[in-house]
Amino acid sequence: MLLPLQKEPDSDSYQAQIHLGLIVEKMLVYGLRGEALQRLAHEPQTYRLDRVLCRNMDEINKNIRWNGRIDCYSTRVYAALNSFQHLEAQAELASYCLVSIGYTALERADDPTSLRVFRALRALFKGHLHELQGDPRFSLLTHLMHHALHLKRPLLFERLVQLNLDSLDQLPASPSGASNAMVMILLSGIYYFELGMRERALEIFAKADPTFRLAVQLFPRDLAKFRELTVLCDRAYLAQVGLAASRGGRALRPELGITMFDTMYVAGEVSRLLGPEPKKRVGGWMRELVKTRKAELQRLSVAERAGGEGLGLS
Repeated sequence: MLLPLQKEPDSDSYQAQIHLGLIVEKMLVYGLRGEALQRLAHEPQTYRLDRVLCRNMDEINKNIRWNGRIDCYSTRVYAALNSFQHLEAQAELASYCLVSIGYTALERADDPTSLRVFRALRALFKGHLHELQGDPRFSLLTHLMHHALHLKRPLLFERLVQLNLDSLDQLPASPSGASNAMVMILLSGIYYFELGMRERALEIFAKADPTFRLAVQLFPRDLAKFRELTVLCDRAYLAQVGLAASRGGRALRPELGITMFDTMYVAGEVSRLLGPEPKKRVGGWMRELVKTRKAELQRLSVAERAGGEGLGLS
């Protein structure tokens, strides 16, 4: 199949519009010389169009997730979605195809791509969550929690909170699994803290210390993974601040400069998004999510009171 390349305005870049549905293994670039098509030579170290299909975890890491991945964002988005289609029946691999690019889309405020990723992973979540254990499970739950924040979906957020709490006894011996679990504990505790449900917030923040202790016991002791414990320690500390604030602030330590629990700042800082602006947006998403849920709860309360009055129960 031949697709024409179109030059982007005010740029040396060219693009082709490719519709998903047909799984593409790789692409080659041809130029027209006279009346004949001739394949253009390329530099193997920088060419990426032969890497748009991932068939295993090594290729997902190489092409989509880790250093050396496809550097063009649009091409990487296509490779992620193309590979997801190919691997959809293998839930673990399929989820890893989209999680990384989904976070990047949220960071770049690329709403069409982030919504497409959310819908694909939500379908995977509904049909295959029971197949995911350990790292892939915590990875998917954490990623969907970020989308629930962004899309102001409090009921989905609350379901993800409970699924995370129910999964903590399956904490894997890896930095990523424990880190994701701790991110969800903090975001969940902040959510209920801001809703004014302090007992629920206390219950959730209290999960951070045993989770941290278990991670310390389980982590491999090679240098890279051992260093990740410092990140978990920082997050466990923030949960302790959340615990103190949930108890009414009596346990905060003014002499150490700990006089308040800046929930929206903490939500952004512990999120999986990178960069000051994306992190700041996460704090705003949390504020809007809480506002949405409070409005829903108020409507339910008014409806219940009205129902009680109609039945002569008030």
